[in-house]
Amino acid sequence: MLTLGDNGELTDLTRKAQSVYLLRFVLLLFLQHIHKVNLCTSSTSSLWEEWPVETKRDLSPIMSEERKQLNFVWSRLEEMIEILQDNCDDIGVEEEVVEALGLVIEGSSGFDNRSVLPLKELTSQNANHAATGYLKATQSYCFKKLTNWIKVHLGSNPFGVQFCLTQGCSLSWPGQEKRAQEDKATPPRTSFMATNIHLNVRTKKLVVLSQICKQTLARNSKTLHGSTLKLHRCHYCYLYLFPPFRAVTVNSCKGTTLVLGPVATTLHVTNSKNLTVIAVARRICVSNSSNIKLFILTPTRPLILGVKHQGVWLAPYNTHYPLLEQQMLEAGIGSHCNRWSEPLFLVHEMKEESSVTKLLLPPSEFYLFTVPFEMDGPTKSIPGGIPPHYEEVRKSREDTLKDWQAKVQNASLTAEQQQQLQALVQEKFQVWLSATGHQRELESLGHYMKHCQGRKKEKKRRKENSTAEAPLL
Repeated sequence: MLTLGDNGELTDLTRKAQSVYLLRFVLLLFLQHIHKVNLCTSSTSSLWEEWPVETKRDLSPIMSEERKQLNFVWSRLEEMIEILQDNCDDIGVEEEVVEALGLVIEGSSGFDNRSVLPLKELTSQNANHAATGYLKATQSYCFKKLTNWIKVHLGSNPFGVQFCLTQGCSLSWPGQEKRAQEDKATPPRTSFMATNIHLNVRTKKLVVLSQICKQTLARNSKTLHGSTLKLHRCHYCYLYLFPPFRAVTVNSCKGTTLVLGPVATTLHVTNSKNLTVIAVARRICVSNSSNIKLFILTPTRPLILGVKHQGVWLAPYNTHYPLLEQQMLEAGIGSHCNRWSEPLFLVHEMKEESSVTKLLLPPSEFYLFTVPFEMDGPTKSIPGGIPPHYEEVRKSREDTLKDWQAKVQNASLTAEQQQQLQALVQEKFQVWLSATGHQRELESLGHYMKHCQGRKKEKKRRKENSTAEAPLL
């Protein structure tokens, strides 16, 4: 653990040790179209749009995200190179520029599609020197030959969502039945659960859950372990996904409770509403979302960006399960630093000074969350604990419950009176469940547990039958 001296020398050394790859940073700004934004005006909404950014009339609504990105790179390749280096036609494209382009372009060589290489490594191979116009003496590439070579071989991302849904492996988990069909008022939805795990590229493993509606899913599998998870249009679900993830994106979801394992890089919630997210993540980003409750543990400041924000609440992490600390260690996230209450605003119509307190969940609305599944592991409490003012409210509720239990025990009620009291409490409890929406949560969880028990019994029956039918040796 680092400690600061009185002279602040360690602070200066730490700042000097930090750096940014300049060319890649310039390319990132280009992708955001920051060169088209007038920072002197208050109209900066285009700054927060995700790339590729084009005018609405130029985009076809049926084009996939990967296709848009491919068209963007193909049409803007020369412009990107010219921004990174002047006089490319005269002196050639320097290796540093090709390395910077690796931010958006990478690929494979020959028949080995499982080895993903940066663009610079592909262009530096001897077999590609002639096609790219590489000159060893100047360590540069011919501008026209390089751009032509890239465009000829440029294709859609084989590790993207479109490929995963069309050519990936479908997933079948307990509780995946189309619950929406049981509700006649809700039209049935076609849900998609797929992965590209069959490509066997560990750093590119992707899992997509799309259009899951009114279901409870719980999973702690090798398929999810270390993957990039994309949740798309999941409505009124309860999702318990416990493995550590590389990254998680929650897009266009609503009415869903999401409990995640540690996220090693970024958890991004976008274009969603009425969500409860419980997660440990290195970085957390919320964009263009409303009525979002985040119970989080993060070593970095939560990033709030976009132009539409109504009711985004931040709260300290409020749960634990036996494998949590072990998974946090694997993801490289500690519990000693939690900056959940220090949001960073990139929303042009919000003022940070007046908005921070409005984003923090009041202690009176903070409750612990109990994971309703049995697991083996050493974690017995919330990593890092609970902030004092939230702990005081929790302790006050606990004391109130103990006082109530003591009063009932000391009231010397008859058996009939106890039954009457129990019936009254049960009635009030049912009213509370319905009013808060927890009734649907319990019913969905009960259906999931029943389905899992049925699958276990079926597997046990099949195993017993196969053992009974095995020939004697």
